[in-house]
Amino acid sequence: TAAVILVVGLVIIACIGMFRDFDAQGYVHGVLDLRFRGEVDEYMAFSDAYTEKELYQNFEDGMASFVENNISNNIEMSDEAKQQYQELCKEIFAKMKYEVQPAEKISRKEYHVTVAYQPVDVFSRFIDAASKEQERLWTKVDKSEYTGTDEEIMQQMQQEYIANAYEHLKTALSQMQYGQEQEITFTVKKNDQGIFVIDQAKIDELFVKIMGLDKIQD
Repeated sequence: TAAVILVVGLVIIACIGMFRDFDAQGYVHGVLDLRFRGEVDEYMAFSDAYTEKELYQNFEDGMASFVENNISNNIEMSDEAKQQYQELCKEIFAKMKYEVQPAEKISRKEYHVTVAYQPVDVFSRFIDAASKEQERLWTKVDKSEYTGTDEEIMQQMQQEYIANAYEHLKTALSQMQYGQEQEITFTVKKNDQGIFVIDQAKIDELFVKIMGLDKIQD
């Protein structure tokens, strides 16, 4: 009967959906867009582990942590200065070039996804300028151009460094160049809960390489 045919048809459609390949390419693209651009829509199509608000907050927290660990050198900064640096770093992150290639299906539970990317030299440029800035400030100390106690002199140096380093980072961004294209391959696998996940350490590796941080870290 028509009712039986309809039921059989629905079962077939459900089975097709059950065995449909996971969009590992789209998943990896969503993860990268979230990490570098704070874009949540594509990622949320694959995961409901976090709300939209939580994802945006995670992005902002990550940006604050990046500024603290890679730019300020633990120098105390005003909230306004922190915000300026974070907004500038967002501009830098958004300029990262990467292209997610079609996924290679290894099994129903595992995919390999290759990402082509071009590393940038913005932070190596910044580090060079920041080093020269520190030398300049110590020269001012030697010439007694600062006044006050040792603690007051150090505070003056730090504040001047923070103010000038921001301009150096802006200049580095304006002069930024892209390097030769490279590739990195991610493994997307089902975990014990049956959810496809990507190795966070591999994402961190791409982050370091595309930012050129591997060229300046000890």
